[in-house]
Amino acid sequence: SSHSNKMRSHIEEKERIGRAAAETVRQGDHIILDSGTTPLQVARNLPGDLLNSGNLTVITASLPIVRELGSWKGVHLIFLGGIYLPEYETVVGPQTITNLKNLHADKLFLGTDGLTFSHGLTTANLLEAEVDRVMAGASTEVIVVADSSKIGVIGLTTILPLQAIDTLITDTQAPTDFVTKLEKEGVAVVLA
Repeated sequence: SSHSNKMRSHIEEKERIGRAAAETVRQGDHIILDSGTTPLQVARNLPGDLLNSGNLTVITASLPIVRELGSWKGVHLIFLGGIYLPEYETVVGPQTITNLKNLHADKLFLGTDGLTFSHGLTTANLLEAEVDRVMAGASTEVIVVADSSKIGVIGLTTILPLQAIDTLITDTQAPTDFVTKLEKEGVAVVLA
């Protein structure tokens, strides 16, 4: 599947990004984890003490994240309902949006297929983009987790403008001019 091919590309960078992102999660946090391979790395790198007794609330539409975190006793998992997309292993659509409407999170860990100043954060799937926008609206802090190969790429549809995110966690190969410009826009950049 496209999911397993994506898992293999830039895997070391995604693991480093996942680790750096997981380090920002605190005891008692309410977090939303987006679908996709890099948010899955965030889930995989959450420290054991948080998983066992961190009183974490995790909201997700991603089946791989449910499989990763569902059985830990320190995690209260809210799995959003909706129309299942097997190719992405995620749910989308009106039920997903309705499920998110009354929820609030401290942090959203958001994946993306592309990052440009002209088109913002972009993705290939219109239905996923719609869910991502609602997730961003439900979160105090929007943290984008994306390896540097996504910088300069324009996907089919815009999720959010770059100025609407709080933090980008990417890898050390990120172009310096892009990072500098993003920081000037008030976005924190972490190079993992």
